[in-house]
Amino acid sequence: MPVLDYPHSSVSDRTQIGLIKRAIITCLINDIMQNRNVDNNNATENSLSAEILPDFCTNQTVLTAMLIGELLAIVLTTSTGHWNLSSITYLAYASLFIQWITLTDIAVLCWGKRFFARLAPHTMMAAIYISLQLVTLIISETGYQVVMLAEIQVSWDQLFHLRLIVSNLIISSIITAVAMRYFYLQHQSVQRLNAQTQAKIEALQARIRPHFLFNSMNTIANLIHADPDKAEDAVLDLSELFRSSLGKHDYVSLREEIQITQRYVNIESLRLGERLKVMWNVPRILPSLQMPALMLQPLVENSIYHGIEPIQEGGVIDVVIDIDETQVNISISNPVPEQVKAGRRKGNQIALNNIKQRLALSYGEKSSMNINHTDNRHTVVLVIPLDQQKDSQP
Repeated sequence: MPVLDYPHSSVSDRTQIGLIKRAIITCLINDIMQNRNVDNNNATENSLSAEILPDFCTNQTVLTAMLIGELLAIVLTTSTGHWNLSSITYLAYASLFIQWITLTDIAVLCWGKRFFARLAPHTMMAAIYISLQLVTLIISETGYQVVMLAEIQVSWDQLFHLRLIVSNLIISSIITAVAMRYFYLQHQSVQRLNAQTQAKIEALQARIRPHFLFNSMNTIANLIHADPDKAEDAVLDLSELFRSSLGKHDYVSLREEIQITQRYVNIESLRLGERLKVMWNVPRILPSLQMPALMLQPLVENSIYHGIEPIQEGGVIDVVIDIDETQVNISISNPVPEQVKAGRRKGNQIALNNIKQRLALSYGEKSSMNINHTDNRHTVVLVIPLDQQKDSQP
């Protein structure tokens, strides 16, 4: 592919090219902003249905609630001040009664999950609070009537009946209020932490070299007269690239990340011509791994900027993706120019630090970025954990 040259143009030609550039940029911005508005609307709808309470349908939650209920029964029994045979009997009855209420509450929260999720947060909390108090009232009255119908020898009168119902409701109200307050504060803490992490990721993802946009606009403007079909393909590639860069999709599949990077390479190939060669060694079957957006493309951009542009005859960039049972290894290798060997051309490491921080925010210590620099090749290897993802055919 020949390298595009930029001949001297007349004033009218330059004006026409300027208008074309402006039109292209306007179309790109409108397209991107339209997609961002759709994403923002979806994000707002999802935030309204955020769950404040944990999932009460899991075995772990049920077991935890039963242990807390049993601890409550022990506390109520020991509050009498002494232990004897009647205390053990009281503990047995209290445990049975409290576990009865606990399991019924969990069943209500589990089965009513879809209904409660449709409500606004404050309305949902109020509905759950009232529902649990009704459960306590019904079971307390049912337990009292069972004892009376069974004609168990107890000295219960109407005053005791009223005192039993009121005391159970008070205890239930206090415990429910404390628990819901705890869940709410925990939810706020998690939301705050997620917001901080999201802000860091977006700030790191937003950095992009402005010279790439200007070079691409010049390339497209000159292609419009020389090769309209290539100009149209370049506009589409640039639109997809900037939609990914400025969009709200924080995570994309590995296949989508590769496609975005290939679009970037297509645009740069129009400018660099035969000087740029990229060898892709990618498995035919890729895992449905969700990874932070724009992790591979900045590394390839770095390889072109530091490894290909300084070399007059160009060079080859090798992109190798290796997959094993636990992780995905992504390797990007580029030649080392003489300027770098002589120490006259050094990068500021912004792109590499950017990616390293985003990996740490997304995967923690399970991920890594390794750099291997020799006299002839510069290689960056990303290690991303693979958590039992399903394979997908291309």
